[in-house]
Amino acid sequence: MELFKDVFSSDALTYEEFSDRLSEAGMDLSELAAKKDASDKRETELLEKLHDLETKHETELKTARAEGLLMAELIRQGALNPSLAAKVIDLDGLETAEDLQSEISGRVSSLRQSEPYLFISYKDAGATGLRHGTTHTDTDSMSDFDYYSKYRFKNSV
Repeated sequence: MELFKDVFSSDALTYEEFSDRLSEAGMDLSELAAKKDASDKRETELLEKLHDLETKHETELKTARAEGLLMAELIRQGALNPSLAAKVIDLDGLETAEDLQSEISGRVSSLRQSEPYLFISYKDAGATGLRHGTTHTDTDSMSDFDYYSKYRFKNSV
């Protein structure tokens, strides 16, 4: 042990001196080892919890992104009630899709074909209501030529 004192310094403690001082302070090396093991176990638990939270956060972020893209696509394709139409579309497996936008667009298009009542029909977009059993055409959406040919010059020719 004197060899270590010579290498480190004359003030260095030997194992026996260190153990004696610890016992004087009321601690034992086994207690310190137990505290270190408890600390290592706690660190492992915290790292596992951090990893679980990161995974959960990434999953929630991907789901929120997919839901946002879905709502935007439903609005773009003319869904009458986008929140209702969004409930019909299954979002499972979208997190792994490489091109999320095209995958969502495809699913919305297939929903539009299978359930057309959920979407605006563009051929009837000018019809605003019924007037004595016939549809009334919205004059604001008509071109000037169509308006004048239908209403103004109806009886002149």
